[in-house]
Amino acid sequence: MESVREAKKVAEPVTLRVGRVDAQVGFNRRVVDSETGYVRMSPNKTGAVVPWGNVLMADSEHTGDPIAVLLEHAAHPVIVPHTTGLTSADFPDAAVARIREVLGSHVIAMFAQGTAGNINDFPLRSTHEKADKAGKNLGDAVL
Repeated sequence: MESVREAKKVAEPVTLRVGRVDAQVGFNRRVVDSETGYVRMSPNKTGAVVPWGNVLMADSEHTGDPIAVLLEHAAHPVIVPHTTGLTSADFPDAAVARIREVLGSHVIAMFAQGTAGNINDFPLRSTHEKADKAGKNLGDAVL
């Protein structure tokens, strides 16, 4: 109840904007071997992907400044491998951080997992630095 009371105190009218940005973090992860017919997991650069992100922005009607940004993109966040033993928010964290870096720390930036199906981000199972780069690029596309 306290959260609801606090939200009501700071609520303000907003204008919503929607858009789609060109962005592709990953590749299809299924390759069919033409000789055996077996499917293996490997980057398939000609396979089906979703090469965009959908964006919903809420701008303050008083100032015109962004209050919140919701980004949706279809790719499984698996750049950072589970073998590191570390917990990672992978590329979505870096995308949200980039948006807040440019628009301000007061902006609520959120990521929603799109319908990724057979889409893994790329490069699969590599490093935190590569996840950060992919996320920064996605954040820049939104901006």
